[in-house]
Amino acid sequence: YLAGQGHERFLVHCATTTSQAIENRARGFSDRLAHCAASAQVDTLLYQPDATDQREPLRQYFDAKDSNAHPTAIFSLSQHSTLIALSELRRRALAIPQQVALVGFDDADWMQTTWPSITTVSQPVEEMAQLAVKTLLTRLTQSTDTFPVQHLERCGLHIRESTQLDPTHNTLRYSVEQ
Repeated sequence: YLAGQGHERFLVHCATTTSQAIENRARGFSDRLAHCAASAQVDTLLYQPDATDQREPLRQYFDAKDSNAHPTAIFSLSQHSTLIALSELRRRALAIPQQVALVGFDDADWMQTTWPSITTVSQPVEEMAQLAVKTLLTRLTQSTDTFPVQHLERCGLHIRESTQLDPTHNTLRYSVEQ
């Protein structure tokens, strides 16, 4: 979606502890972007445990960039990271989405009500919970050990004000490619 809007400089950002899920999100974004826009530039800024202020790595990232070389789109990999990115963009008086588009992960209520409202990728939480319970019950009732299985579920892209100048677009759905 972002590449289709003409964005070429991206930041993948996460200020929370890096997990396999976070790594998968970052890799999935970069892999898909490489497929859609081979010339795109992608910077990745993941959690830095030695940072005393979780906002500081993002501040340093922007300070090191020439104003003409900052990302035109940020994909934030957690709710907390999205809030930090939104705060930093506002602190720098960068207009969202005119100068920098912002996409968050997980669709928290605040993302829908803040200004601008935040475009998000949302997970099907109910489906994931049902699958987790089913998997747990299966493991408890089987006498043999089974290997852990990772499931990739269909996510939704909720397009809002933080990525577009035209707020009339509807929510899009897409499938995670394996």
